[in-house]
Amino acid sequence: MTTKSKYFCPECDGDGEYECSECGIGEIDCDYCEGTGWDPEQVDVAAFQEAVGVMHQKARDDGCIFLSCEGIDQTTNTRWGRDGGKHGSVAVIDYLL
Repeated sequence: MTTKSKYFCPECDGDGEYECSECGIGEIDCDYCEGTGWDPEQVDVAAFQEAVGVMHQKARDDGCIFLSCEGIDQTTNTRWGRDGGKHGSVAVIDYLL
């Protein structure tokens, strides 16, 4: 991942997935962070995922097929959460432990 955050998962370095070390094929969701890329020692990953799900449901209810994208501060190149445009956003700092 080219962006950075002090809340990144130490197992996948914020990617949320990794290449299987046994077979070397494909990307596998990181078990430690449940594919979020956030460090579960610092972030309530389940609550973060639930909030993203609520935001995505709002988008679906509005007829959108585009749900959200990585929220990245373009000035600092720091990942801050998920951005759903007019349907809201979910910032990782709101889910720190």
